[in-house]
Formats: sequence, structure tokens, C-alpha cells
Amino acid sequence: IKNSNKYNTLIRDVKNASLPYLILGKSVRVPSFCYIQGEAEISNLVDYKGLLTQMQIDLDTDIKAITGQSEDVYCSLYNLSYLNSTVVATKNTFSFNQMRVCKAQYELVKDNSKFITSTPTYAITYNPTDDIHFSNIGQRQMGIYQGDSISKLLRGVIKKGTHVSSQSISGNDITLNITAENLPLVKDTTLIPARLNEGFTVISTGDVDLVSSVSIDLTLGVITITCSSSPVGSKLRYGCVGTVKVAGGNIRDSSGKYLSDVILGNVYEFHDWLQMFEIQL
Repeated sequence: IKNSNKYNTLIRDVKNASLPYLILGKSVRVPSFCYIQGEAEISNLVDYKGLLTQMQIDLDTDIKAITGQSEDVYCSLYNLSYLNSTVVATKNTFSFNQMRVCKAQYELVKDNSKFITSTPTYAITYNPTDDIHFSNIGQRQMGIYQGDSISKLLRGVIKKGTHVSSQSISGNDITLNITAENLPLVKDTTLIPARLNEGFTVISTGDVDLVSSVSIDLTLGVITITCSSSPVGSKLRYGCVGTVKVAGGNIRDSSGKYLSDVILGNVYEFHDWLQMFEIQL
């Protein structure tokens, strides 16, 4: 938040890094900043989306004033998996609020042109001693995902990740059209253990999960969720399956064919996994 100690430190560091080059008449550009937070901070913020939106605006304004750049300063934002690591206080009910942060992050990346995505964090390796923080491998994975988002930005590609571009309802069926950088989609139960209905729930106002089955056209990127009754008025969620350590889902694209790295002797592929979301139907 602007004028906080951490914000002022960041601005000071940008000034200190830029000044020697500006004195020499060189151009300086900050294309993006990466935003991460405490992994357990998942539901207590009053206006998370509004505060993060304003922070990007403030940093864009203040950094441009330092560097003199005309290019916008983007926020590279992850999609924080609240449930990989935290004990769920309530069941996956209609009023369930523990997806507030990842929902806001999803919407910012999808709808705000100044936000780009790195990855949903359910794809990252967690520290097995606490299941809250990333392991050393997970930290390297996150760095590669963040680097990929900014590398694409420098090439003029705005990374929005694998997300729902549109949804429709016909009878008891929900159809989701998925936008992904590299089709086909993959239903992956190897890298992510199988989740109930691939990670989808449709919660009615009576707190009932209406999902009967999920079918996927992997080539076209179309997902059909069949419900036991009309889903109108319910909440469609992905990545919220209601028990500890089983967040996320099994849907990803095929980006790992083009981006991989060796970490501690093992090859890791960096796919764009479907981001966690909540949609009011």
C-alpha cells in the first residue's frame, strides 16, 4: 500500500537502481513487479481486489516518475491456492469465503489489462514440514513461472494463463470455454493426484454440490459440467474440493512441451494449469 514502509522501500530501491544509469544518459525501464504474499493470508482482507488494483496504479505512476519511461508497469500475479496448506474452517458451502483471495486474483488477471499471471500455486511444490510455504524446489518453480510471464511481456505477449473465457447454461449442463496458450488441454492425474470431478464443484444455495459428471473436449478446450439439477443461482468453483491438502484440480494446457528446467537433477515441465476461480451462475 502506498506510503507503507514496504512500499517506500521498493520505491527507494527503484530510485537507487535507476539513478546511476540515468546520470549517464541511459534509459531505464521497469516492465513489471511480481506480487506474492503470506500463503496463509487467504480470507481476512476487506477489499483485497481494490487494494491490489490501487497498488498497481500507484506503482505505475511512481516508477514512471523515477525512470521517465512511457511503458506501463504490469503486475505479475499468481493465483494463490488457499487449501494446499491450510485447515478449512468451514465446508465448501454457498457462503464459503476462503477463496476470496484467489478469486480476486483470478478476476484481476482476467479483466484488468495491467495484470499478468505467473501460475496457480497448487502446481508448486510445498514444504512437507509445514505444507504452507513453498519448498526450495517450489521457490525455483515460482521464479521460473514469474520469469516466463515477464519474458513474454517483453516480447509483447500478455500472459493471462489458462482460464474460463465464457460460460453458458443449458438445462442442467454448464459449458465452459477455456482459453489456453497451448492446446490441447490435458486431464493430468500424474502431476496432480486425481481430484473429485477434476476439481469442480457447483454449490447450491442449500449447500449441495450439484456436480454429477465432468466431460472435457481436450482439443477444443471445452468443458461440460453436468449437474443433478439446474445450476442457476449456484456458485461454480474450481480448486475448492472441501478437504485439507486437496486444493486445485487436474486441468492444464500443454505449455510444458516448450518450457522445462532441471531442478536438483529432476526435469520439471511448466504447464499453465487452470486457475482457481469462483463464478456466480
